[in-house]
Amino acid sequence: SELLNPAAFSANPLALPPQAAKITGFGSTLLLDAAVTVDGTAVLPGALVNGGTFTINGVNVALLAGDTPAQVEAKIDAALNPSVTASLVAGRLQLVSADADTAINIGGTPPPAMMTELGLTIANNPPTNLITQGAVAQNQTLVITISGVPFTVTFGTGGGEVSTLAELQAELATLPPAQGTASMTAGNMTITAANMGATDTIVITGTASPAVFGIVTTTAYSSDGTVRANDLTTFIDSSVGGGAITAYDVSGSPVNVQLRWAKIDSAATGGTDTWNLFYQESSTATGNTVAWRNAGIDYQFGANGQMNPLVATLPLNNMTVDGISLGTVTLVHGSGGITQFSDTNGTVQVNLLSQNGYAAGELQTVSVSDKGRIVGSYSNGRTLDLAEITLANFNGANFLKRIDGGAFEVTDESGGPLYGASGKIIGSSLEGSNTDIADEFTKLIVTQQAYSANTRVISTTNDMVQDLLNMLR
Repeated sequence: SELLNPAAFSANPLALPPQAAKITGFGSTLLLDAAVTVDGTAVLPGALVNGGTFTINGVNVALLAGDTPAQVEAKIDAALNPSVTASLVAGRLQLVSADADTAINIGGTPPPAMMTELGLTIANNPPTNLITQGAVAQNQTLVITISGVPFTVTFGTGGGEVSTLAELQAELATLPPAQGTASMTAGNMTITAANMGATDTIVITGTASPAVFGIVTTTAYSSDGTVRANDLTTFIDSSVGGGAITAYDVSGSPVNVQLRWAKIDSAATGGTDTWNLFYQESSTATGNTVAWRNAGIDYQFGANGQMNPLVATLPLNNMTVDGISLGTVTLVHGSGGITQFSDTNGTVQVNLLSQNGYAAGELQTVSVSDKGRIVGSYSNGRTLDLAEITLANFNGANFLKRIDGGAFEVTDESGGPLYGASGKIIGSSLEGSNTDIADEFTKLIVTQQAYSANTRVISTTNDMVQDLLNMLR
């Protein structure tokens, strides 16, 4: 991946505090303003052999046979100074225009022999400025609209028009400070809005080409570490895929989170190897809406490929993906979770990317663990401890008072419960009886026999009473 260049984006995507809209030109090939210099090709003779008249910028310059080099110089200066000045350099005639707006056009119908003596030719010699370079044309405009208020620059050679970089700089300096600032550096134009509101945008229009001033994007917005949909192609070209992970919202619905890495500084260019992590905020973003968001921190790497300083965790506050709020999602890198090593293809290798979220689930079964915990199993494969059965012991367990329902009550003799007693709880099982079955059956038989014997005694007694009553009758 090549370095991410913020100037190629309509909003600065780097991990920086919020900034006002800004357009930064880069890569301009404009030449700096320069006056024109015409150097004679011949050393002037001590006195001209031939005389005649020629023109410079339409002004006649009459020379006579016998004129000395000093007289030639003086006659040109007298006719044209200060727009064009003449001097002698190593015996040769040199003509220099006053500024980058002034050309030196040599014309007329002078004797060729005289022009040969002067070392001059009939020609139009332009200075170096915006118009002569073909960067702009007469009457073209550049309209800079900041916060809805336009500021127009008109190019040309007339009054109030701009033809040089110096004039352009002076014109940009008249931009009202309440709107913003604009300046030129080595042919590159930089424009910054004064405020950071949602409507404080910068838009460049007009008939002149902004590209000649290094301007790649003609619209800029206040930035907060985001990538707008308009810049998606540029962003994808200057970043590498970082994998994807499934997160879950509060209702348990799955959300696909896409990640990308962009390198913003390099040791190869004298800086520090630095990367920014982005996550996709909207997969359907268009126009000026946010498509990707910076995670908000610089990942820097040393010569050994290890993070320096270490970023062990990174909270992503108020994370939203495709309109679904995920709250705060924390990325845990650990001490060696991210490294930087050179790759001939400029790609990122994701060895492990995991998450600890779960989809929504319904309670399906409940069980009891041997530690006494009541465990719920859910349809999403997750298990949770719902409650815990606490084991307790008593110093005087035999003095507990039995009450209804197979329960016992604490007494003064038993003492209070001692929680955390050793032992196990076995779920879905019945406790084995500690009763002596043979002894209990023996007691049952004896009791049954005693009951049967008593029943016979009562029956015999009843018969005797009945017979006695019959005799009395």
